[in-house]
Amino acid sequence: MAPEYGATCGFFQIYAETLKYLALTGKSKEHLELVEAYAKEQGLWYNPDEQIKFNEVLELDLSTVEPTIAGPKRPQDGIRLAEAPANFHQSITRFK
Repeated sequence: MAPEYGATCGFFQIYAETLKYLALTGKSKEHLELVEAYAKEQGLWYNPDEQIKFNEVLELDLSTVEPTIAGPKRPQDGIRLAEAPANFHQSITRFK
């Protein structure tokens, strides 16, 4: 889960550079072959000549995105950056 950016999961395809990294970290040739075969079988292998088929495509106007801040404990409780000073003051005075 990745609530900090609103996703249930992230999708990152595996490609030759991934295998190079695994080799550099000491993985065996058999392990590398297994990773590549599995990724290809599951449709996780990156092929620049193939386009991923999505069920739905969303478009986002970046000018409508507002910066927020959130802590590690409850990232879903983001605070709009413009509201941060008032929220901070309210949070501090609550404990007096």
